[in-house]
Amino acid sequence: MRRTNNTAFSSDRSAFTPVRQTAANNVPGLPAAPVIPLPVMRQALRPATSSEYGAPADSQTAAILPGQPPVVVVRPASRGADNIDAYRAALQKAITAGDHDVVESFLRHKAAAAIANAVNQEGKNALWYAIECQNLQLVQRLLKLASADEQAMQCAASGDSALLHAVKKGMAPVVPLLLGLSSAQQQLAQVDASGVGPSLVAASHGKLEPLILMVQLHPKTLSAKTRQGSNALHLAAAYGQLHVVDYLIRSSHGTTLAGEGNERGFNALHLAAFNGHLPVVDYLFRSSHGAALVEGKTQQGFNALHLAARKGHLHVVDYLIRSCHGAALAGEGEERGFNALHLAAANGQLHVVDYLIRSCHGAALAKGKTYLDSNALHLAAQSGHLPVVDYLIRSSHGAALAAGKTQQAGNALHIAAWNGHLNVVAYLLDREGVAALAKQQTKDGHNALQLASSNGHHEVVRALNESGLFQTSSANEKETRS
Repeated sequence: MRRTNNTAFSSDRSAFTPVRQTAANNVPGLPAAPVIPLPVMRQALRPATSSEYGAPADSQTAAILPGQPPVVVVRPASRGADNIDAYRAALQKAITAGDHDVVESFLRHKAAAAIANAVNQEGKNALWYAIECQNLQLVQRLLKLASADEQAMQCAASGDSALLHAVKKGMAPVVPLLLGLSSAQQQLAQVDASGVGPSLVAASHGKLEPLILMVQLHPKTLSAKTRQGSNALHLAAAYGQLHVVDYLIRSSHGTTLAGEGNERGFNALHLAAFNGHLPVVDYLFRSSHGAALVEGKTQQGFNALHLAARKGHLHVVDYLIRSCHGAALAGEGEERGFNALHLAAANGQLHVVDYLIRSCHGAALAKGKTYLDSNALHLAAQSGHLPVVDYLIRSSHGAALAAGKTQQAGNALHIAAWNGHLNVVAYLLDREGVAALAKQQTKDGHNALQLASSNGHHEVVRALNESGLFQTSSANEKETRS
């Protein structure tokens, strides 16, 4: 259809009323033309290529005006879902690009609510992009639409509500806006893919201001827990968020939060020690709840020192050993009898092993045995931690540790051979006095060679045979021939 040079189409799809062309109607970056595409459509629909000018695909393509550049007039194809999706794509692209004029044209569209709530293939709507870009003004505009609650609840396919997304981005001013919607309780109860809700996200991410706002508007939000039973204080302590820990401990919920453990019995101090967050450990230790937290045990009987030693957090181990509770913590074993030295040795934490052996509690820790009568050397050999084995053997407690036997009468060589740790076996074979270990047998009458052979550790069998310390037996002849 031909149009005069001074007209263009209005953005109302229901009535294409000619409007007078002005400089404001021109599209930035394009030459002035008798007819221009709608501003909103320049983001959503592709103009026809030059090869299409002479052979338009349908009757909705404009004619070429004499003496003017070719111009294509694009009209919406339908009023259905396809058209809304095209508008949705254009709006989201404009939000990301910061194209305020295009965004404004969509917000004035009569289908603005439907366009804003439409989601892309990732399940993200316009509100998600507005929060992602931290555009508070746009968030406010979107929440004034009729679809505000629906937008807030279905912000992304990941299951994140707008509140969850805003908390993760640290957009505190958005929190009261979202909690003012009728869907506030639903948003507070909604969790992300890992089962964590808004208040817990704020605690773990260190977003204190959004957390304070949520607690002020909905005090019961601090009763939220993860699927594993962790509360807000647990998460803040586990992630080292000291400012959040301080707020929660000082709050009216402090006593309750500090007194709770998760489903495995970990309290806030346990989690801080396990993750090596010394400032949080120190804060909790000095708090009014310190004594109760220090005395707390997990379901397996671990205390804070056990957990720090197990993970190799020497700075936390040192702090706890030097504390007024150091002797009590060092003297305790968990339910299977593992003490801090056992756990450090079993996990190859050489620097912690060295610290504990040198401490005033070293002798007692070295004498400690688990429920199977395993000592620190046995546990290091079982896990194949050669540096720890070497350290313990060379220590002042080396002879006693090497002579120790488990309930099955197994020594360090037996355990290393059974578990196939060639490096430990080779090390022990080179040590003085190993002949005594080689001659020993377990309660079942097996020596190290037989144990290695029964478990199919061929290289260990070969090393033991080559040592000349074992007589050839039916248990290893087959291995030798192979």
